[in-house]
Amino acid sequence: MMVRTAPWLLGIACVMTATAVAGQPPVESAATVPQLHETMIVPASEVIFNVGREEPTNSEQWTAISRAGVTLVEAGKLLMRASPPKDRSTWVALCQQLATAGAAARKAADARNLDAVLQASDRLVLVCETCHARYRNQGLQP
Repeated sequence: MMVRTAPWLLGIACVMTATAVAGQPPVESAATVPQLHETMIVPASEVIFNVGREEPTNSEQWTAISRAGVTLVEAGKLLMRASPPKDRSTWVALCQQLATAGAAARKAADARNLDAVLQASDRLVLVCETCHARYRNQGLQP
């Protein structure tokens, strides 16, 4: 009898937990958009952009590129919380593109694939330029 009851109880516990979590306010970021940009995005982007200037030659350099990719993925997720009220869908799409470029850089670095890192870098440049043109350069503050 216990075997039949356990899955049923587990189902109820999952529903109750999901309901409780859904009712809680979202966790707010401790950083502003400019702080995220200066402390996470700029340094991580520079690591990836520098691959175009100097090819990685050792494990530490490839690891740094991989970590920079992870940082960009997480920065994209954090930035999604700070979306401007008038332009949420575009903001979220750009944040997702930032995260996607970061994930591509991480995957390429982990595979030690220089061409793929350079492609991820190009994708990152496009995301950055698009976001800056729409938000930073137009004075729209999220």
